Amino acid sequence: MRLWVIVNPAAGSGKAARSAPGYIRCLQKNGLEVEVSFSNYPGHVYRLISEWRGPSSCDGIVAIGGDGTLFEILNALMRRFGEIRVPLGQIPVGTGNSLSRDLHPDGAASAIAAISALRRRRIDLIEYETEAGKAYFANMMGIGFVSDINARSFRYKAIGKLAYALSVVLETARLRTARTTIRLDGREWCLESLFVEICNSRYTAGNMLLAPMAVLDDGQLDLLLCRPMSAFRLLRVFPKVFRGSHLGLPEVETLRGREGEIVMDPPRRLSPDGEVIGMTPVRFRCMPAGVEVFA
Repeated sequence: MRLWVIVNPAAGSGKAARSAPGYIRCLQKNGLEVEVSFSNYPGHVYRLISEWRGPSSCDGIVAIGGDGTLFEILNALMRRFGEIRVPLGQIPVGTGNSLSRDLHPDGAASAIAAISALRRRRIDLIEYETEAGKAYFANMMGIGFVSDINARSFRYKAIGKLAYALSVVLETARLRTARTTIRLDGREWCLESLFVEICNSRYTAGNMLLAPMAVLDDGQLDLLLCRPMSAFRLLRVFPKVFRGSHLGLPEVETLRGREGEIVMDPPRRLSPDGEVIGMTPVRFRCMPAGVEVFA
């Protein structure tokens, strides 16, 4: 079994660089042949995959990094081949590791065990399209307040997981809503929203159980809508998201479907898999079993 391991040494505030040698040795001790490349700057993964010999050169690609590293690998493969022809894995050492929390609840150890045992499953992939073109994500996409939080949290990466919580507090001080139109499987909703989240998996920002109803391989997307609320109320109910009990709030609504479109006035930023890329309007569709992963 030959693996191509792509290490993002900056992930997890440098944790990936420190941890990668040990993880690679574990894979090798388990009988896997490993080729290693390093992603040394944002977007480097796209160049690495554009120069890659192709799917016949390995039996799987493994990221040692966070959600952003896997996001770049997904999109680089789709950009070059139009499909993902090899299984993907992630040894989670990023700040969030949200998708990996669904796939590997026990973290890096269970990820290495799944990869070494060649355990695989297919999960859904989501295609989205904006004025900038098409791209893909596997975890979730935040729109509005949640994408503003992600954008701000990048400024505080040095403090690791606390960056997200700090950004929530700071962004709450300038809450903004948008007139929102959601079209989903032929239905339409018009509302004032604080944010909308398109969910394929359950967790965001690491351990926030934003979409406890989401299933990675059901061929469906779960949308979470949050209507306006005061800053005081938002901070008071925010801890509920760690238990998933926020779904009982009157301001929160969930929808389920396969494809649709979201339009906001004014336009708001998008945050696919924790990155901050693009603006509304956005069209999206679920690609059932669109990617095979080690899990």
